[in-house]
Amino acid sequence: MKALKKTGIGLGGFIALVFVVSLFFPTEIDVSRSVEINAPAPNVFSNVNSMEGWKK
Repeated sequence: MKALKKTGIGLGGFIALVFVVSLFFPTEIDVSRSVEINAPAPNVFSNVNSMEGWKK
């Protein structure tokens, strides 16, 4: 019974610790990606504009 009580207290403490630590993290995260293509815009647009061109 003592082991179960210690396990319960330990688990409760861990959950409380995770909750308190999570209060200090930002609420929003921004993720962005960019690719630079060294080609003229009309050439790139013709590939991006059609569904068949996406694989290129």
